[in-house]
Amino acid sequence: MYCSNCGINNDEGARFCKSCGVAISDTERLEQETSGTPGYSHKPPVPTKNKVAAGVLAIVLGWLGIHKFYLGYITAGILLIIITVVTCGIVGPIIGLIEGILYLTKTDEEFHDAYVVNSRSWF
Repeated sequence: MYCSNCGINNDEGARFCKSCGVAISDTERLEQETSGTPGYSHKPPVPTKNKVAAGVLAIVLGWLGIHKFYLGYITAGILLIIITVVTCGIVGPIIGLIEGILYLTKTDEEFHDAYVVNSRSWF
């Protein structure tokens, strides 16, 4: 069962999405089961955040935590600014470079699952 809100694949018979918690209605379940395509009758939602943009922001402005703000991790962005100030600008750029490389080497699906869907959390 795919969630119509976030597009994550849930277990058959699930009443709520394991990712976003939205209720999966019986009508939606029936529609997915009777459609000609296995498991999913709608297009998955378009990711709202671009991994290339996040990666470039992390590499270029990572020391300011701009990539964290872009992905919705406000607390982590503020924490990265504090780390940069406390370490006199040594650690922040290194963290940004590493995270930028990680963002750019993930597939679109991995990036979406790891950072976009989970951006509702504190970090």
